[in-house]
Amino acid sequence: MTKLQFVGLDGEMTGSHPKSGEVASQTYQLIQIGLAVFDAEGELQTFSSDVGYDEWNSEQEAMDVNKFTPERIKAGPKASAVDTKACEWLDAHVGTGKRGLLMVGLNVAGYDMPFVRQYLPKMADRFSYRSVDLNAIIFAQSSTDDDFREFKSMLKNDAVEMLKAEYMEPNWHDAQFDAAAALMMLRKLRIYLGTREE
Repeated sequence: MTKLQFVGLDGEMTGSHPKSGEVASQTYQLIQIGLAVFDAEGELQTFSSDVGYDEWNSEQEAMDVNKFTPERIKAGPKASAVDTKACEWLDAHVGTGKRGLLMVGLNVAGYDMPFVRQYLPKMADRFSYRSVDLNAIIFAQSSTDDDFREFKSMLKNDAVEMLKAEYMEPNWHDAQFDAAAALMMLRKLRIYLGTREE
């Protein structure tokens, strides 16, 4: 029996609301990638890298949220170098060349993964088409929008406390923190749903 390998995945992008008829991952750029796994000993391991460009498209709302500056974007390593580095990190923490990894995150398959496929194709090839979209699971457990927001907020607060125990201070909209938080939210969600013990 093959054990499922969950990988928290998050990206920060230069925008998220393209014009009608445009595709976000072909209009805006991936400017930071974060990954998180529990290693064979059950320890949290994380990876993060900025992704740099000489030219890019952006929307002010996204840049206000992620706090990236033009100088930081220009200074980041090129996507091809980040792609190689991320694959090396995955090799070291989940097994060499391992495919079929299950991405975990908030809207991870619908939003983050198209950017990963566009800018980090070698890394994208490591992941299964299956994913764990935390938003979808939380919606499935909710009966109203208020229920959804309350449950999601509770899980995010739980993740913050769990990550503080790992010496990670809250830093939402940083891809490394968000990827780690996604794994912690999944862990807590499975406890709440009675599929795993704490």
